[in-house]
Formats: sequence, C-alpha cells, structure tokens
Amino acid sequence: MGVIDEIKSVVEVIKKIDNIELYRQILDLQSEIMKLVEENNELKTKIKELESKFILKESFVLGLNSYWIKKGDEYDGPFCTRCWDSDKKLIRIISQSGRDRFEAMHRCPNCNSQMNAEPPRGEEE
Repeated sequence: MGVIDEIKSVVEVIKKIDNIELYRQILDLQSEIMKLVEENNELKTKIKELESKFILKESFVLGLNSYWIKKGDEYDGPFCTRCWDSDKKLIRIISQSGRDRFEAMHRCPNCNSQMNAEPPRGEEE
C-alpha cells in the first residue's frame, strides 16, 4: 500500500471520529504529499533525460564542424555543434545544394548555422 492510499485510509478514520480540525490537517498533509509525489516523478524523468544525454555525449565524435554518433563501425549524423553545445539539443544538419553541383552547403534547421559536415576520419593512432 502506497503513501497516498495510507493517507486516504487515515482520512476515512478521521471522518468517523468527526474531528473537523484533525480532518482539515490530514487533508493539508495529503495535498503536500501529492505535491511531493508529483515533484519526485518530475525529478525521475529529468534524471532519465540527463542520463540519456550523458550516454549520448559519451558516443559523440567531432567531425569537421559537426558532431557524429559512433555506432559500432559506423557514424550517424551530422548533428549541429552549436545547438548541442549551447542548448543540449540534438539537431540533425540538412544538406542543401550549393552554387554548382559539386558544392553542397549544410545548414542547421534550428539555428541556421552553416557548416561543413564531413564525417570523422578514422581513429588516430
């Protein structure tokens, strides 16, 4: 039985005793407990988000002006360095045609930064 269920059963007992002041105090206590439970759930969610970002950051590899995520022998990306470094947003960079067919521009759809988005070169020895 959880804390909230315990409070509810105490409230039922207090109703039977017919002590209005005690009943009011228990209701206030129940309200505070509900707030704490809600805050606890929000903190657990935030912890999960931070843990996933930390794990993600551990697999980041910096290419030429862009982040890539190393997945085994392959790389996923590119992702915007500005958005991740400043706001911890993982934003995929999009490719746009340049002036001629050999030139390609890469742009972040979130912050509009333009960059070269080459994947990382092999592991350095």
